[in-house]
Amino acid sequence: MSDDAVESQGGHGDLVARIERFVKELERTNRSPSRAQTYSVVSALAFLQRGKFEEGHGAMDKAERDSPLPPEASEVEEIDQDFTTAQLRGAFRDVMDSNQ
Repeated sequence: MSDDAVESQGGHGDLVARIERFVKELERTNRSPSRAQTYSVVSALAFLQRGKFEEGHGAMDKAERDSPLPPEASEVEEIDQDFTTAQLRGAFRDVMDSNQ
């Protein structure tokens, strides 16, 4: 990926907005995320916290496409249970609160 492409994806604010849009769409359509979407959004939130915005955008690409769970996801206990949209919203809020 070229430097210009990475620049156009943006940093912190763009990733925050992208995650927010995704969660709002789940809320608007009144549906819960799939396990794969949960894993991808939780991963994007972790990348956001660490300042790894490019990786966060990659995780959101996977959430938006509802890509299959990667093999390492089986090691994440939280992914074994169904996440509600409200729980995903809470995780997002927690990350945002911790960044202030």
